[in-house]
Amino acid sequence: MARGREGEVRTLVLGKYELGRMLGQGSFAKVYYARDLRDGQSVAIKIMLTPWFKRGFVPPVPSSPATPRKWDDDNAAALIDGSEDSSGNISPRTCNAFQLISSMSSGFDLSGLFESEQKAATVFTSRAPAATVFHKLESVGKALRYNTTRGKGWRIRMEAKADGANGRLAVTAEVFEVAADVTVVEFAHDGGDALDFNKFCAEDVRPGLADIVWAWQGDVPALPGAVV
Repeated sequence: MARGREGEVRTLVLGKYELGRMLGQGSFAKVYYARDLRDGQSVAIKIMLTPWFKRGFVPPVPSSPATPRKWDDDNAAALIDGSEDSSGNISPRTCNAFQLISSMSSGFDLSGLFESEQKAATVFTSRAPAATVFHKLESVGKALRYNTTRGKGWRIRMEAKADGANGRLAVTAEVFEVAADVTVVEFAHDGGDALDFNKFCAEDVRPGLADIVWAWQGDVPALPGAVV
């Protein structure tokens, strides 16, 4: 909490945004005027009021075959904001916290945070550290008997050992750090049949990740009090 002019109490969101007056209210959220403490820019922030879950979410099947994103290590660095320190450790790609907050205006749909050609990708959030999430993804891929390899940055490629309807399924998982306690993971279709990819995201990978997932795309995570 912070105290503004004339003793008005202000609330800080993620330590970066100062909430002001309420601009509007819907069934599940309130929209507040806010100020970015870093540059003073005025923004609008939506805060969820109650837990609300869309159960049974299944990633949509494209109406036409999608062209998988090519796994290309030579060009991967251009897609990643992560950086390598002097000891060789790589930091996860970061997402702007306000992008995450704003994206929740449509049922926690995070698709707007990522490249347009990856709309079929499935996204989930975690409260675990990015490094923990990364190693969990790697272990789950191996448990599913996929050939698992690390790419540049915090990316993992999982490839099926047997051919499917349209070749071998390949999935790329990339870890993004939003804040110290908020991590976002995106699964992208990298090869094989689109139906196999959707099954992988909706059924195969979820049980193994259950202990680290905060919410899947299409769900709104529950927090004590308000959800941001």
